[in-house]
Amino acid sequence: MNSPGSLPDLASAIRAEIASRLTRLARSLADTPAEESADGDVTRSLTDFLATWKGSATLPLADSGAEHRLLRRLFPAGLTALDAYRELPDSPEVLLDQALQQSGIIGNSPELRDIMSRALLLAATPARVLISGETGTGKDVIARFIHEHSARRAKPYVVVNCGALTPQLTLAELFGHEPHSFTGAAPRGRKGKVEAAHGGTLFLDEVADLSEVGQSALLRLLDQGEIQRIGSAQTQSVDVRIISATHRNLMEMVERGAFREDLYYRLVVVELSAPPLRRRGEDVLLLAAHFMNQLRLQYGRAWPRGFTSAARSTLLNFPWKGNVRQLKHAIEHAFIHAQDELLDEAHFPMLKKVASPAPIAAPLNVELLSTDVANVLGRPSQHIVSYLQLAPGHWFTTVNAASRLESSEATVRTRLRALADAGVLERHGDRRGRRYRVAPQYILDFAPKNSDINSLGEPD
Repeated sequence: MNSPGSLPDLASAIRAEIASRLTRLARSLADTPAEESADGDVTRSLTDFLATWKGSATLPLADSGAEHRLLRRLFPAGLTALDAYRELPDSPEVLLDQALQQSGIIGNSPELRDIMSRALLLAATPARVLISGETGTGKDVIARFIHEHSARRAKPYVVVNCGALTPQLTLAELFGHEPHSFTGAAPRGRKGKVEAAHGGTLFLDEVADLSEVGQSALLRLLDQGEIQRIGSAQTQSVDVRIISATHRNLMEMVERGAFREDLYYRLVVVELSAPPLRRRGEDVLLLAAHFMNQLRLQYGRAWPRGFTSAARSTLLNFPWKGNVRQLKHAIEHAFIHAQDELLDEAHFPMLKKVASPAPIAAPLNVELLSTDVANVLGRPSQHIVSYLQLAPGHWFTTVNAASRLESSEATVRTRLRALADAGVLERHGDRRGRRYRVAPQYILDFAPKNSDINSLGEPD
């Protein structure tokens, strides 16, 4: 409920005042012949305008400039205030709808809207963001969305595929080089990716694959805000916003020494977790229809035009381990072989033989845990137990656990906080970079029962 004097209350008051004055004006015009009015044509037009508006629950808006000028002479302050109110930002939901439409993002599930609303808020800040999530979940789409709605939108957006960088060429690719500075160097030299992104956004895709050389170089960039081309003695300042992404558990990599901890905390000011497609409900059907429309244009075909109910059910129930990328491939495969107006389940043979997903870990009876552990967990937390069984000695974040368990971050955060308060989990870092692991005295309570899993989300 809005407090007295709030903007919605102000708008209502303005509307009421305008309505009152318009009603009095309508009565006056009804008693005044048009030829006696200084604004004869305008008066007749305004009379019709008021008659159309009468009884409407919304404020009338004059169509012509003359009508608008006349209305302003009648109550200038009110219209000026109302115009200012109209210029205020829309509600967060409306702003999100507009942003999603502008960026061409398909979907309306709560999971998608939640992460994209957070991305939209982050776009207004200079904060560095790590986007985690399974392969094919659209981490690159989220990164571009943040750039497109940031103050840097008119500046370059440069993508670096860290997984494709060899240790030997990492520095040249990131920072550029002078002519003939090394064997195979371009004769005219070359601008690096960081320099090319000056003023804009640098997206480091699969940042976990960055070599030790690359990690050290990136750390210097973040610390100093300067780059130095290979073969040059000069440094130059650069202004870039860095967004990174990975499908791996970076915190677990930090724990085993595969990723620099100091770099992790400089890269990850905020972490977003891209939801897997299987958690996005009917977004699957929206995306499938979108891909079909694209394929009809690409192939110049008018068919197929849709899906049978059986095909829709098949698409909705498939687990989509490859996420959006796998869905797009499946739709294209079916489209190419289709002869009918509608795609049926028979057009998706690759989706029929689906192995049952393996459990995260062997079931654990909560009652067999130490009494204090069991008291904190309670029976509803079997999924938390299963997660902690994976690797009790490793550090992990709330985002890691929520993504693995396909649960909300708020729910998981509440459980982890309770376990930490009870001493079952160790806690490290502030709220921005908090991480957890099982306390040494309770490791045996969570001894992994599945030998095929050796880390949090990292199978052998």
